[in-house]
Amino acid sequence: MEYANHLNEYAPAWSEAQVDQEVARIREAAKRNHNTDVYKMCYSAIDLTTLSCNDSVTSVTEFARKAAEFYQKYPHIPNVASICIYPAFVETVGLAVDGTPMRITSVGGGFPAAQTFLEVKALEVAMAVENGADEIDIVLNVGRMLTGEYDEAANEVEVIRSEMDGDIVLKVIIESGALKTPDLIRKASLLSMFAGADFVKTSTGKIDVAATPEAAVVMCQAIRDYYAKTGRKVGFKAAGGVRTAEDGALYYTIVEEILGKEWLTTDLFGMRLFEPTETEDPFSASCRGYCPPSVATVAFSETSCGRILPPTACRHLRGIPDGQNRPTPRNNIPAADAAGIIHANGGCTLAARGRDMCRTRSRGRKGRTTYINAGNRPILHVRAGKDTGCGSPDFVTDFRNTTGSSPRGGCCLL
Repeated sequence: MEYANHLNEYAPAWSEAQVDQEVARIREAAKRNHNTDVYKMCYSAIDLTTLSCNDSVTSVTEFARKAAEFYQKYPHIPNVASICIYPAFVETVGLAVDGTPMRITSVGGGFPAAQTFLEVKALEVAMAVENGADEIDIVLNVGRMLTGEYDEAANEVEVIRSEMDGDIVLKVIIESGALKTPDLIRKASLLSMFAGADFVKTSTGKIDVAATPEAAVVMCQAIRDYYAKTGRKVGFKAAGGVRTAEDGALYYTIVEEILGKEWLTTDLFGMRLFEPTETEDPFSASCRGYCPPSVATVAFSETSCGRILPPTACRHLRGIPDGQNRPTPRNNIPAADAAGIIHANGGCTLAARGRDMCRTRSRGRKGRTTYINAGNRPILHVRAGKDTGCGSPDFVTDFRNTTGSSPRGGCCLL
């Protein structure tokens, strides 16, 4: 089918200067959305993802199990939108989350480069759907977009769309960081929608430039204009560049400002966080820096993003004098034990996973600050509101990156 001619029915993309000006405006507007309700909604819009060469049936089962247990442990908090995995693990996740409303997202179509035969792409998607995937993430052929082969790029999406029933959600990743210009980002978004995408998504998270506010603005404008012409609502997902609660609130505000509040549901808005490192638990990394405060205040004392920690993880800090004014590295924690909590004079702080950490405290008991250091450099502190025990929901009142000025709420920042 010919799609490129339909691009002429739409206004051209804004210039980079216009996009930058709009992003600056929305950044100011986003300050109103730095609150618990917005953070909760953003958390519920996350596709919890593990897409690593280290994935195995064992690791993916454990990953999915943690997400499934969240329903029972925190019934008052909306869970993530879906679990996203490679197609070979769709059935594995299905068994782990059986009996819960958790949705399963599979990447497919030669993810992440989309550089394989169209027949292979279609078959891979068909097999993922057959095994139980509720949603499919494919990548638009970026090479064809860069060489102006717009019809060919869109036709690939159309063929893959035909391999699934209408109730399967198709998300098309345009890899905005590779397209770079507002013109190509807008064209890729429109072509994806012409060909049947239910969502347009920024990035795979596998190249240097992932989601950016600038790309999000251009994509949301394309969605708005497509809806005005067709009456069909298409969702937006930011992927790969969302690191903090504030980042999430910014993308939330972009959608709110350009598409309206009616788009702020998990059916039309979503996010995927940045990729974990090789040493990180992908579950913790997916949540890192992005659990809402209502989760964070519990998670610092009991869990690491919903994962109950073993009793052996709770250690006592000794030999650190009260009234110490500056962080001094002490009590180095081996990486093997670093996925735990530290118990100090009735209070708990979250330890990092997969790296050696040390902790110091200062300012006595009430109102003390516990510093969490990487090597000799303090990277954040947790301030206790009062001298309370492990498990207290009001233990953490301040969570701040000491290298910057703004608090970064979340249960897994490290």
